[in-house]
Amino acid sequence: MKKLIFQLLLVIVIGLTVNTILGLFWGNGDIVREIGRPSVLIAGIGFAAYFAGMYLIETLRLVLILRTFKIRLPFGVMFRNSVMGYFYSSITPMAAGGQPFQILHLKSHNVQPSLASNIYINRYVEHLVFSVLVIVGSFGFTFGLLERMQAGSGLGVLVGGLSLSLGLAVLVSVGLIRPTIFSGVFHFFRRFPRLEAWGNKAVEYLNNVQKSITTSWNHHIALMLADTALGIVNTTLQALSLWLTLCLLGQRLDFPTVFLAYVILNLLVFYIPTPGASGGIEGVYSLAFGTLSRDYSGVWSAVLLWRIGAYYLHLPLGLLMLLSSRDTRGFLLGRT
Repeated sequence: MKKLIFQLLLVIVIGLTVNTILGLFWGNGDIVREIGRPSVLIAGIGFAAYFAGMYLIETLRLVLILRTFKIRLPFGVMFRNSVMGYFYSSITPMAAGGQPFQILHLKSHNVQPSLASNIYINRYVEHLVFSVLVIVGSFGFTFGLLERMQAGSGLGVLVGGLSLSLGLAVLVSVGLIRPTIFSGVFHFFRRFPRLEAWGNKAVEYLNNVQKSITTSWNHHIALMLADTALGIVNTTLQALSLWLTLCLLGQRLDFPTVFLAYVILNLLVFYIPTPGASGGIEGVYSLAFGTLSRDYSGVWSAVLLWRIGAYYLHLPLGLLMLLSSRDTRGFLLGRT
């Protein structure tokens, strides 16, 4: 619990520091005064979108998959899995802690580790493939948008970062779709007596995940397409909440532009090594959308309000759920 409190405080300190610095350039430097100008209720748009998307839609996806495999868990358990998954993504560098938590949480409720891994590997691959297809499928518009988003001589850096992210997305997708390609690495460790048992377990685990993924797409294609569609709805809902927040603060940006920019930036921002990319997302989004609208102050206020609703308000919600759930506390303490 002390570690969790420290991580939460770190997230808040980083966010306040970065946004104070941004406010010195684009606002009046007073965050409280800046977010008090528009109605704070606007932050509720981001909060509602992430509650509906990251909690309800993600829980629905989990319900559909587990029931297909004849596994029935209480709705509360699956809902907590989604909430705590987002919570741990929000407090770990590069949002890396959410999916491992969700896999282990399902395992603690007697879901096979290979199936639990399959669920979140598929989700991640579906998101990456969708993002790549959107960017590549609208290449002309994408490149034109990148030109508009450039700040000074920043186009080369932005294009280079996007190219690197696209390349990594393709490689990661291939590796996750066919995890057995990593088996050779663990076969090497099996040569050492002390690591032989660990290497055997790793190879067996990768084989089981590969089999689970193949079974999902070969025998449950309708389910996987439905899961992919729900993931796209979630992404669209998040982009829509950002667009609505920008519009309510007077930014004249059309939804296709905001949606594509959101997809592009999402492939880049989570490499920022702060917990949940706190502070970094506000800076990158404010710079990108400010360049598009030429109103950096207004965009910064909109992005800050959106992030308060979509990110910072969900931190105490996740902590409250952790404190109020004996099941989740027991899991974190290794009692289940």
